[in-house]
Amino acid sequence: FDMVYGGMAGNRGGGVPVYYPLLGIMLDGLFTGEVNLTSDGRTWALTGDLVFPALKASLGAAIVPVSQRKEGKLPKPFSLDLNLTTGNNVTFFLPNEQLKIVRATASPGETLNLQLTTVPRLLSMTGELPVKSGNIYYFDRDFQMTEGVMTFNESLGSFDPMLRLRAETRVRDSNDEEV
Repeated sequence: FDMVYGGMAGNRGGGVPVYYPLLGIMLDGLFTGEVNLTSDGRTWALTGDLVFPALKASLGAAIVPVSQRKEGKLPKPFSLDLNLTTGNNVTFFLPNEQLKIVRATASPGETLNLQLTTVPRLLSMTGELPVKSGNIYYFDRDFQMTEGVMTFNESLGSFDPMLRLRAETRVRDSNDEEV
């Protein structure tokens, strides 16, 4: 079995909608690219390269997937290997869009690799995304990011991306003059 699926931007731009509120992560946006689903009858594999021209990512409710396993049937081993590339409008909100303590927009053209296998049960998400713009709201002040990078070295047992950044803010005195 060998199937290729492509998602392309249409006449009005855009791409294929993606909405993923699962396992504490919320993704909402569009993607383009190509994936390849293959099987040798014993295992399944999904590989490909996806570009996200627009994506909002944040922490969400920890919705746990419902098992689709049928009684007496073991699922076939499955592997996933996707390269996820940022477009011009990929923004991370921490903890979420409603409570925007951190808003960071990734530089376009950067890639994360997502791998998953069911036998053995492994997950990894690796890569670095430089930050092109963003802000932090902290102690009633808005700080503008001047540089930064989000580093992903995640696994099934640990999902804790690192955000390194520099930010600045303007401070005014009681006469509304810059200090």
